Amino acid sequence: MRFWPVFWLSSLLAATAGCMPQYRGITPDQPHATIEFRRNYASYAGSSFYEQLVVSGTRVFGASDKSTSAKMPRTDSVLVRPGRHKLEASVRFTHVVKQMVQELYDCGGYDQPPTCRGPKSQDDLVLDAACHQQLGLDVQAGQLYVLQLDLQDANNCSVQCFVQTLAGNGELKNVPCPVVPVQD
Repeated sequence: MRFWPVFWLSSLLAATAGCMPQYRGITPDQPHATIEFRRNYASYAGSSFYEQLVVSGTRVFGASDKSTSAKMPRTDSVLVRPGRHKLEASVRFTHVVKQMVQELYDCGGYDQPPTCRGPKSQDDLVLDAACHQQLGLDVQAGQLYVLQLDLQDANNCSVQCFVQTLAGNGELKNVPCPVVPVQD
């Protein structure tokens, strides 16, 4: 029965790998609400960007692309279980700078000095603009929430939340989400 120690060790490694829990999607037949994650970038920088939506510590959406594609508004939807959640919406615009640095390495042999120097190419990721906003939301089953992240420039961003409801004339109406304290 040598199988169990290997199974236990691989289960432990899988459970502790990564910083965020793995997202387990909800099926439409389970109780859920829909969060429409909209992003609008009036300004963008760098050569690429990464955006994500985290719900109660679990990344439910993540995407990266070239910065030039941020000119157009972006929208994605996710299903979320009912209950109180902390929502975190973020985007990072970056570029890579290549530079030559001196690297120390073992020369081998027994002569002094025991280390040598040599050039090495190094890539550094430079942050050009970023936005990270969070809010608390008491998610109700069957609701459609719109979470809008707006980046005006490298130093100014905001997030707004709306619940879409039907108005008396049958048209959709955006009502601000009720504010709830952010749970850490």
